[in-house]
Amino acid sequence: SNLICDTCTLTLRLPRGKFAPKNDLCPLCGFGVIEVTSAQNKTYTVCPKCYSNPPAGQVDDIESAAASLGKTMPCFMCTADCQYAGRRGGGKVRSCPLCASDMELKKTKTGSYFVGCTGFANGCKKALWLPWDPLEMESYKVTNHVCPNCPNNLMLLRITHTQRAQMQDGLPDSIDVCIGGCQPDYRDKLMSSNRNFLTWETEPAPGAVAGAPKAPAKAPAARANAASSARPYQAANNRNYGAQSNYNSASDFDAM
Repeated sequence: SNLICDTCTLTLRLPRGKFAPKNDLCPLCGFGVIEVTSAQNKTYTVCPKCYSNPPAGQVDDIESAAASLGKTMPCFMCTADCQYAGRRGGGKVRSCPLCASDMELKKTKTGSYFVGCTGFANGCKKALWLPWDPLEMESYKVTNHVCPNCPNNLMLLRITHTQRAQMQDGLPDSIDVCIGGCQPDYRDKLMSSNRNFLTWETEPAPGAVAGAPKAPAKAPAARANAASSARPYQAANNRNYGAQSNYNSASDFDAM
C-alpha cells in the first residue's frame, strides 16, 4: 500500500492491512500516526514518513533491523521518546551482571516486557522476561525508587493495571514490583516467566559475549566422535531432537 500526497509527488509506503488514523503526530517528523490492523487481526502503529524512511539512530541496530523488515520501520521498532515507540529506552533498571552495561526496560512488538542488556550489539544477550497478562496489566514503567531490600541498586518497576482488572478483580490502579525476587508473589511470577530465575544472576546468557575467551576447537575427528557419542543421550532426553532448530538463534531475542 502507498500513501500519496494530493498536491505533490511524495509517495510513502504503508504495510498491508486496514488503516485508522490516530489523533497524534510523530515527534520525529510531524506526520500523523496510523493504526494498522493486519490480516491476522494484530494491531500496531506506523508513522508513514518514518516507516518508509527509518531515521538513523532511532532503532536498535538500524541496519539489521531495517533489512529484516524490508527497510521499513513500524513504531514498535522505534526508540524515540514517544508513547508508540516500542523500543524506546524505558529507563535503566539495573547493571548487567554479565558485562556491566545498563539493563533497560524494553517492550516487544507483541506487547510484553523484558529487562534487556544494552550491550546486545556487542554480543551480550542477558535478559529477564517480565510476567505479562494483557487482561490484567496495561504497562510497566521504571520508577525513581531503588528497592530497599535488594542489592545491586535495582530500580522498582510500576505495573499499571487495566480497567478490567481493577473493576472485576479488585486490583489497585498500580503496584510497584522488584525484579530481585524480594516480593514472594511477584517472585513466583518471575519464576514462571524465567525457568532459570533462581540462577539468573550468575548464569551466562545464551550466546557469546564480546571479548569472552573461546574454547579451543577440537580436531575434526574428535568433533565427529563427540557428536556421535552424544547423539543417543540427546535423542533420549529430547523427543524432538531430530527436528529441533537452533533454539539459540537471533529470533529468540527478536525483541531486543
